[in-house]
Amino acid sequence: MGGLIDERPVYLEAEWGVLGALIVDAAYCAAEIFLDVRADEFLHSDCRTVFEAAAGLYHEGAPITRLTLCTKLGEEYRDFVEQLEQVTPTATTFRASVSALKREARRIQAFELAQAIADALRFGGDPDETQPDAEKLLEVLSKTGQARGTSIQDMAVRYFSGMGEKKVFFDWGFDKFNRILLCRKGTNVILAARPSVGKTALALQLALHFAKKHRVAFYSFEMGEEEAMERMMANLSFVDYTKIQRGELNDAEQLAQIRAKDKLQAMQLRFVDANGWTVHQIRADAVRHQIEVVFIDYLQLISHPDAKIDSNDFTRVTEVSRSIQSLAKNHKMMTISLSQFSRGGEDTRPQLKDLRSSGQIEQDADVVAFLYRPSEQGLTGEQMADYDNLREFKIAKNRNGQLGKMRLWFQGPYQHFMQEWDHFYDTQPQPMPPGRPPEQLKLGGQSA
Repeated sequence: MGGLIDERPVYLEAEWGVLGALIVDAAYCAAEIFLDVRADEFLHSDCRTVFEAAAGLYHEGAPITRLTLCTKLGEEYRDFVEQLEQVTPTATTFRASVSALKREARRIQAFELAQAIADALRFGGDPDETQPDAEKLLEVLSKTGQARGTSIQDMAVRYFSGMGEKKVFFDWGFDKFNRILLCRKGTNVILAARPSVGKTALALQLALHFAKKHRVAFYSFEMGEEEAMERMMANLSFVDYTKIQRGELNDAEQLAQIRAKDKLQAMQLRFVDANGWTVHQIRADAVRHQIEVVFIDYLQLISHPDAKIDSNDFTRVTEVSRSIQSLAKNHKMMTISLSQFSRGGEDTRPQLKDLRSSGQIEQDADVVAFLYRPSEQGLTGEQMADYDNLREFKIAKNRNGQLGKMRLWFQGPYQHFMQEWDHFYDTQPQPMPPGRPPEQLKLGGQSA
């Protein structure tokens, strides 16, 4: 690597230009430099030491001058600091030096990552083990170095140029969801529930719905391909899940399955048995297949490639949560991660603090939704008779919308959820139709 660095004197020139500008006219450039530049972007140790000293003075509110730097660093740096001041007659070109410094820092970081990957593969390393470095390399190469800030005038121009245009959000398949969950690409969603409430069934139903219009990937850490297919076919065909599992289907039920297969084949759904996968493998797979909506079942089961991080449950889930948020934001996908609740707490009144393993999950999420059985208090006699099927869907955090909750009915035999609608208990059950029934139909009997 030394040869590569020696061929790029622009790196040292950029470092000297940034430091010289600070010494010559800190009042003019210090605030902008310390906003954009990090100490680890300095390659040469002496330059890094001077930068850290200057940053210390700045944050202490002290002036940055040749004298204050020499006092802070000691006599051994006097000649170097004086040289930096002499070679920088003016601070007006500091932005060019900052740009060159950051570009060269990215170049060296990319080179080191690429070299590490090449060395590992050259000496027989497992390709899967190089994946974290490959992901980091992609991140480094994708950074443009452009500032994210903008003036209020430019913001106003962009806002009013689009005023009056109808904004498009993801369609969840439930109109009550759509009124509250105004989600776009880049949204990080958490769906939390206790075991056996139906969170996987709801996630699969949502995935099937999204896959009609979007590229969807479902990463499962508990469920294999065969079980996933059986659940999806029960949902699409309205054939009893238990009968599908046992292979005991009559002619009408087989016909319903064939009709459902045609619908399934038109969907853009990718299922991955991700047992043992790391969060980096999920990200690489989703990016490679240009996925728009990512489902993860479930978050606490994802491993981390760093053995030290992976060995601690709290640290692992914290880092995994941050990585999933990064996947959503940086690659413009909607991520929907299933999560478990911690032990304890009320089953009928879950709270954000009940999210299992790490408070980072709540912090990273744009939306947190709970699926749970409602309290028996206040239910009518008809609702109590139907209690095993009743579910509450509660929006506990919604960064870009309202909070609220809604009633769902879970039809376990069909792995299917219906939303609450008026006069449900005034409607008589109807025989199963030959195709998929409308949502507002109280089902009963056999398929026609």
